[in-house]
Amino acid sequence: MADDALEYQLLDRRSFLQFLDLPESSSIPDAKTTWLFRDRLAQAGAGTLVFEQVLQQLQKHGYMARCGQIVDASLVPAPVQRNKRDVADTVKEGTMPITWKHHKRAQKDVDARWT
Repeated sequence: MADDALEYQLLDRRSFLQFLDLPESSSIPDAKTTWLFRDRLAQAGAGTLVFEQVLQQLQKHGYMARCGQIVDASLVPAPVQRNKRDVADTVKEGTMPITWKHHKRAQKDVDARWT
């Protein structure tokens, strides 16, 4: 499964190609090739060592591996929402007040935070 996902990401994202220093999509290994390579590393007992070395190199250059998370940190203008204290407390808990009707629920983003 992870090998298929790697192949897909390499075909889909130019940043992955650049990270691996692969110049074009024709040089991308398919999922089976990736699996065979990973299997040979494991048989040689080198899989963990290689992974640790990659993490050290990433950390050395200021990168922190975080389980494939992509975070959108875009700042966009939005109208200020004025909520009463009890409603604000409910929203801070990540839920919507049951008194909000459907059209109001569609307009509110309880996951959003202010900057």
